[in-house]
Amino acid sequence: MHVSQSAVDAIVVIDAQGRIEVFNPAAERLFGYAEAEVIGRNVSMLMPAPYRDEHDGYLKRYLDEGNARVIGIGREVEGLKRDGTMFPLHLSVGEMLVEGQRKFTAWYIKDGNVAAALTVGRSEDLVSAGHLLIEGTDLSGKRAFIEDESTDLTELH
Repeated sequence: MHVSQSAVDAIVVIDAQGRIEVFNPAAERLFGYAEAEVIGRNVSMLMPAPYRDEHDGYLKRYLDEGNARVIGIGREVEGLKRDGTMFPLHLSVGEMLVEGQRKFTAWYIKDGNVAAALTVGRSEDLVSAGHLLIEGTDLSGKRAFIEDESTDLTELH
């Protein structure tokens, strides 16, 4: 079992050509696709236009030039559900090497209030919204957050 299978938030792993290799259960719930429907397909299927049409060019430019514009930086984007519904979400992208092959991991947070608070670093907004936010650093030393909306903060005092 891949660790992403137990994650609360949607996680999608793609290869250097943009093909989906991992689509966890939270991603299935968020986007409305079964894993079997997306494995091997281009991740741009989860994006509305114009992002869908531009994604592969962004990926190719990064691979050719090495100039990261999204990797390691969270940003507000729109997702596209299977039924065609567009919705706001917060996207964070990381890069890894697996057996010498580049892979990219996308972590999606679906709650717009949580996403806005993460973007500007306002942890008090998360607490007031009833979310538990744990702040730390990732392996590169950048500020990172783990968010747990299932924790009832009224029981913590």
